[in-house]
Amino acid sequence: MKRPLMAIFLLSIMLLPCGCKRGPKKIQPSPIVWDRDVCTRCLMAISDRRYAAEIVNPDTGRVYKFDDIGCAILWLKSKSPPWQKRAVFFVTDRKTGQWLDARKAYFTTDDITPMGFGFGATKSQLPGTVGFDEMKRRVLTGETGQKRYLQQLKGHKGEDRK
Repeated sequence: MKRPLMAIFLLSIMLLPCGCKRGPKKIQPSPIVWDRDVCTRCLMAISDRRYAAEIVNPDTGRVYKFDDIGCAILWLKSKSPPWQKRAVFFVTDRKTGQWLDARKAYFTTDDITPMGFGFGATKSQLPGTVGFDEMKRRVLTGETGQKRYLQQLKGHKGEDRK
């Protein structure tokens, strides 16, 4: 009598996890193979560990890798996938290279980044940093390091050659 009861008990314990509902799988950043993986938008090699970004399709888990957060923002805008508003963004911290949730990160506005957008992610809010939505707005309206750099070049036309 003890053996059948023990067998039923052990079987029920083994099957118990099968009946539990598991929550949605947590989406994590995907490792980048530095100097080998290329930016989904501009096709440049992703080399600078301080400015990499990733977008993850929340429906399929497919990862899109970028060398600059500006490339990620512009790529998502140009493709307009149906999951665009639910896209998961990751960026690397400009000091540590650790992955951060981009929507919770703060961004410096004057870094020298791979594609010149100028936004470097930090975990903590620092003087002069902006949030994700403001950074995104600036990329989409062209208020980036690229624009400032080009304006500086225009202001110095031929002045150094005298």
